[in-house]
Formats: sequence, C-alpha cells, structure tokens
Amino acid sequence: MAEIISHIYQNKTGHWVIQSNEDHSAGVAKLASQFAGEFEMGEWGKVLGLLHDKGKESAAFQQYIRKESGYEPNIKISGRHNHAYIGGILARKYYGMTSDNFFVNQIISHHTGLHDSDEIKGIIDHEIPSEINIYHIKEKLNRPALNIQRNDFHHLARMLFSCLVDADFLDTEAFIDMESSALRQNKDTLKDLLPLLENKLKDLKTKADSSEINIIRNQIQQQCIKMADTPIGFFSLTVPTGGGKTLSSLVWAIKHAIHNGQKRIIIAIPYTSIIVQTASVLRSIFGKENVLEHHSCVDPEQIKDEKLKEKMKLATENWDYPIIVTTNVQLFESMFSNKPSACRKLHNIVNSVIILDEVQTLPMNYLQPIVDSLKTYNKLFNVSFLFTTA
Repeated sequence: MAEIISHIYQNKTGHWVIQSNEDHSAGVAKLASQFAGEFEMGEWGKVLGLLHDKGKESAAFQQYIRKESGYEPNIKISGRHNHAYIGGILARKYYGMTSDNFFVNQIISHHTGLHDSDEIKGIIDHEIPSEINIYHIKEKLNRPALNIQRNDFHHLARMLFSCLVDADFLDTEAFIDMESSALRQNKDTLKDLLPLLENKLKDLKTKADSSEINIIRNQIQQQCIKMADTPIGFFSLTVPTGGGKTLSSLVWAIKHAIHNGQKRIIIAIPYTSIIVQTASVLRSIFGKENVLEHHSCVDPEQIKDEKLKEKMKLATENWDYPIIVTTNVQLFESMFSNKPSACRKLHNIVNSVIILDEVQTLPMNYLQPIVDSLKTYNKLFNVSFLFTTA
C-alpha cells in the first residue's frame, strides 16, 4: 500500500480520486492554524491538524477504507481500524500530559465528541501499530498573551476543538464536494454592508415626520453611533418598544465591529417570532445572501433559489456568515456542547459582536455559567456583547 489514503471516491467517469493522508493533514493544519490564529494560538491549531489523522497510516485503516469505498471490495481487514486514538498518543508523547486538554482530547474526539478527562487514559492506552511513522517535528508553541483563569479552560478546549473539526470538514468537503466548497466563498464583509444600512437609515429619516417619537428615535440612534468607536467590552441598550431598538443596535454593532476589526454580528433572541421579524428586516436591508436565520422553525425548502438554499444550509453548519440571527438556545448550547456538529461553529464566534436581545429572559438557573462564558469570550476571543431590552 504505497499511497496512504485519507479519502477516496469514484467520479462520474468511474475514475477513482484519492486524497493522500499527507495532503489532507497539511490542508487541515493550514485551516486550523488560520482559525486558531484569530485568538493567538495558530501553532496549536497546526499541531491539531498535523496529528489528527496519523492513525490513518495503520494497515487496518487502509484496508478498511479500501473495502468500504469499493476500491478493493475483497480486501480483508486485520486489526482495529479506529484511527483517532493514535494521534492522541503522539500528541501526549511529544507535548506531555499538559497537552491532554488542548491536543489529546480534541484529536481522539474529532469524530465522536469531547471526552471527560478521566476517559482519556483508557482511550490512548494502546500500542501504536508498527507501520505508523511516529516522527513528528515538534512545534514551538507560543504562550498566548491571554489571562486564562480556571473558568476559561473548558471554553478554550472547545474552541481548539472547533478549529480542528471545522478545518477537517472543510478540507474534506473541498476534496469530495467542490461545488459546495465554492458556495462558501466570496462573502460580503461588514465594511461592504455598512453603506447599505446607512442608506436605509438616511431614507427612513428623509421620509419621517418631525413627531416627538421620531425625534427620540433619532436621539437614540445618534447615541448608539457615538458609542460605536469604543474598545471591545460589555454594553447595554434599554429602549421602549417602538423606539427603533433593532436598527439602532445594529448600526452600533456594525460600526463597533469595524472599529475593532471584528468580523460578524450575531443576534441572539429568545423568541422565534421576534427572530423571524428581525431577520426579515435585515434581509430587506442587506439582501438574503448576507443574513443567516438559524433556528428550528426555519424551513430551507421554502427558499426558491437553489444556490441560495444550499448556501444557507452550509452556513448553518459553521456560521461563516456576516450576520446571523439565532436563538439563545442555539448559541449557549453550542458554547457548552461537546459534539462536533454543535462545536464546529464556535471558532466563528471569535472576533464578533453578539447582541443578546430581551436579555431579561436569560434563565436564572443557568445565569452564572452563562455570565462566566460571556466573560471568557470577551477576554480570550475578542467578543463584544450588547444587552438589549425594552
């Protein structure tokens, strides 16, 4: 077996197309390094990518992938074809036991979901098959200038997991499904979208009469604009119903994000009825292609444009979109999840502005872990939060 296969498929002409494990690992390392670099841990992401699929070099896995793909249907599988644990063993070998939270767990869990720390030993307590090339150029890991406290560790572990999982999915997709991969490209930035919002606000102001309510709405909006050029942090906006809270908070968020080099706006709302209304307003300003509405009541099949429908489905996987409107449940369950599908989007929350609408509805029973998570995302991941309420 001269070529180590990572992925393989048969194209429309019947030709077998192979992605080598070396190419896949390099591609994942590049993406994971890019993602983790957003919070000063690019080298750590690179290690995750390089080691995550080392186990695919085993004879058992190579037999397995040849048989299951139909490439060699009659080949016999000898031994364990599970592969993730081998990268975990090598991570421990090269980076020590302190790497368990940042390398080992992520690697052994990239298909199954993060494990509790007491489960790790049982998973990696195996011999490495003799055919595995255990040589690894040990990366010099930077110590990020982050003030990491006890409550931060599990979020940092999930964030590195997110970087690996999404990089793994994206590199595999780019090889197997180039059409879907292409749909993820060429998104508008917040700088591109700001003029659309400013034109909308100018148009509304031109058409508005000089009633007292419109004067107050304008004052609220101007105060939000004034406060946009501030460092990342925590902010609050309390506006009575009818005071223009949605657009005022949005103009603050986009200007604030641009000022601080942040990449996206995430609006989390407790009620789907308000989400539907808010998303509709935002689509009318920025276009359907720039606003992702992500919650359980969304039916992608209602989107008539097939290309846009597929883009939306892809965007729900990892939130790589300029503006996202979602539920509190979707946001916070992802922050505390251990599953690859839920954690995949986390690294795209880095360098964003999150608007928590109707903030008074956050559940009191879970308020402390929620507040702790917001502090971590602000401190380690360059996220600003705006708490809004009527």
